[in-house]
Parts: sequence; C-alpha cells; structure tokens
Amino acid sequence: MIQEIVKQNGKLHPMTVYKYFRRYWQQGKIINALLPNYEATGSKERNFVEKKPGAKPLYAENKGVPLTREVKKQFDQVLNKYYKKEGYPTLRHVHEQLIKQYYSDEYFRNGKKELIPRPNRPTLKQLKHYNAKYHNTSEDRKKRIGSKK
Repeated sequence: MIQEIVKQNGKLHPMTVYKYFRRYWQQGKIINALLPNYEATGSKERNFVEKKPGAKPLYAENKGVPLTREVKKQFDQVLNKYYKKEGYPTLRHVHEQLIKQYYSDEYFRNGKKELIPRPNRPTLKQLKHYNAKYHNTSEDRKKRIGSKK
C-alpha cells in the first residue's frame, strides 16, 4: 500500500508515508492525527545552575544569579508574602524585600544596623519574568485586587 502511494505521488519518500500512517493509526484513526504535533516540540524546563542564560548586561553592576530551585523557592515565598495580598504592592517593593531578606549582610555602624546588598543577587527583571511565567493568573489578581473589582 505504501509503495502504491509513493508511485502515485512520486514526491514522497516511503518512510514519510509510513510515518503518517503510523501516527494516524496510533492516535485513534482520526484525520486530526495528521496535524502538526506542536506540544511534543521544544525543550523541557531547563535548570541553569552554573551560569545565567543570555547575554550579560554591559553597564549594570548586578548581573543577576542563575535561577536554581533555591532561588525559585525564595521568589515564591516573597511573592506569596508581599505581592499576593490586598492592596497594590509593586514588584519593585517585592524585589526590595527579597534583597533585604535573603541577599543582604548586616553591619553595625555607630550603633545602627545597616543592610548592605551582596553583589550577586537576583535582578528585578528576573523577578518580573518569574512572576509572569508562574504566578500571573486570574486567582492571583483576585487576591491582589479583590473579587468584586
């Protein structure tokens, strides 16, 4: 049957015809089985442990950190604590709280406590991207704004 189809068309390779037949049979003998299988393309969630992906910023003093599981857990904790509450907290405020909580060192100068941020810390852009990718849902908006609004 495959050889007859190849002879009639002339442009198809036998393996291509076989691939289409196999997909058609495996996916329930429906015509939509021949549509492109886009959900099977692309890569899975990547975990950058050693270094951050992408180009390095030229003029910023803080280059950011790789998003490991620990950093993602910190993002989740600060977003849940400061961002998902009634009122309109900004992501800039949440980022400041993140730096104060996890990425600052305490120094005492003249009897006063000062927090000095570490050089390697997550950037605001990293937090915004993480929030948009994992936390920007309608339920989160309801927590921030209220269900009536």
